[in-house]
Amino acid sequence: MDTLKRELQLKEQKLQDELHFRTLERIFIEERIYKKIEQCKTNEAVVAAVQNGFQPFRRQLLRELTEADVERLLAVRIRRISLFDINQHRREMEQVKGRPRRDAQEPEKPDPATSSAISKDCSKKYGRCIRA
Repeated sequence: MDTLKRELQLKEQKLQDELHFRTLERIFIEERIYKKIEQCKTNEAVVAAVQNGFQPFRRQLLRELTEADVERLLAVRIRRISLFDINQHRREMEQVKGRPRRDAQEPEKPDPATSSAISKDCSKKYGRCIRA
């Protein structure tokens, strides 16, 4: 059961990371933070401009903005920005927000190999295992 719980926690963390980056990307594009880097002459100035651009939006973020987040934002292609479909992006964010609740409500059944390994471990520890 610990393995299944850990898998669920990892899946939830991955979804939280995805939602965090989608939020960053939405703010970066909608608020035109990318425009603030046009006049920057050094990488440090670019990173500082992005970080300063996010200051008014800190409450909307799931966690603090990291340098890795900034680098990932700077990798967003201009074409992606110019063709950005805000309604599609919002629908995708809502889907991501809904996933952890569905997963928690309907936990996945382990595959047969996992089930067999759990049964063998249970049998070693307790002599026999009750199957559901």
